[in-house]
Amino acid sequence: MSASIRSLRLAVLQSLQFEQQRKKVNQQPEVGNRNNSTSSCHCQISRMELSPVATVPIRRHRPFASDGMLVEMLSLSETVGTTPEERLLAFPCDGILSQPDASLYRGVTINASEPTVFRWLCQMRAAPYSYDWIDNGGRQSPRELTAGLENLVIGQDVMRIFKLTAFEKDRHLTLRLKAKSSASRTFGDLAVSYVLIPIRSDLSMPRCRLLVKLIVKHPPGLYGRLMRTVLPWGDWIMMRRQLLNFKLLAEQTERRTGQGQQRR
Repeated sequence: MSASIRSLRLAVLQSLQFEQQRKKVNQQPEVGNRNNSTSSCHCQISRMELSPVATVPIRRHRPFASDGMLVEMLSLSETVGTTPEERLLAFPCDGILSQPDASLYRGVTINASEPTVFRWLCQMRAAPYSYDWIDNGGRQSPRELTAGLENLVIGQDVMRIFKLTAFEKDRHLTLRLKAKSSASRTFGDLAVSYVLIPIRSDLSMPRCRLLVKLIVKHPPGLYGRLMRTVLPWGDWIMMRRQLLNFKLLAEQTERRTGQGQQRR
């Protein structure tokens, strides 16, 4: 079992006592609802369209929400780095799970082309590119592209705990947590899509958005209720590092490629 899973389980177990105490206190009603209207957003991208659609119904749980501030903090952990319009897009992972408990969104702008960023996403077959001391056994994720990792086949292992379920070259990678693994017993059933959307601008440097949507159906019982609070923040911490690493590495590659073309 990876260190990240052990650490997360420890944090959850330490919260058990608080959860038992919380049951004695009546929760206030949930503050605010996310607007899922899709009637006014129309976004098109070259060679691929991610259409705004009504999203899969989400069973929302706020097990620790006792005031508006905590609800707002939970909302931030679920949507950080993305816009309302981006969250209305259809993602390839939609529909993989029936009635997921939660959807998490993350995003970053990268000054590089979609092929360059996609090539770095393929590197997840070799390493997670987050905090290596937590989820890669202390080994540094490769800082140079590894030949052959761009040759994708459905069913390949990705970041050790995922399987590749779908992909489109230079557009998206979609993964699902391995069934009956220690990770699935910890987090539940989980699917995630990494999607690239080009940014059209007058700048000479190509730019794109890397959007990530994660949908999850948590384990049943008390452990699952605790995970609904722990997972959004834990995932945000790890994926923020991952997306910033991909941003740095892809932009370095793009600059080297541009300099090489100028010399010709």
